[in-house]
Amino acid sequence: MSKEIKFKAWDGKKLQSIDGHPELGDILQGKGGWRNLTIMQYTGLKDKRGKEIYEGDVIKREPCVVYGDSEHNPLTVVGWMNGTYCLIEKGVPIDTLESNNEEDMEVIGNIYKNPNLLNNEQD
Repeated sequence: MSKEIKFKAWDGKKLQSIDGHPELGDILQGKGGWRNLTIMQYTGLKDKRGKEIYEGDVIKREPCVVYGDSEHNPLTVVGWMNGTYCLIEKGVPIDTLESNNEEDMEVIGNIYKNPNLLNNEQD
């Protein structure tokens, strides 16, 4: 099964899909007038509501996850680290995205459009 490849771009004001854009190659490489975009790639997974999960999305996990003696925040950020999509808390990968049950995850925003989501949670 092949992974569906999709992208979104954040220009500092709005988030939009760039799939099928005639200049997609230039956008992804930051060429021409496409230098100040933040690109987010689709992970190939969806949350419990069927919403696609992208890099930079803020994920709420239920129930709260406990590893060893430490309880982790239910809000994490999706990012690419160590060759895989990870759930990141305070800049540290705490789990791979693929090892989590999609039914336990919900996209509640992203770090670009909703930077305040993690202000209190990740301090």
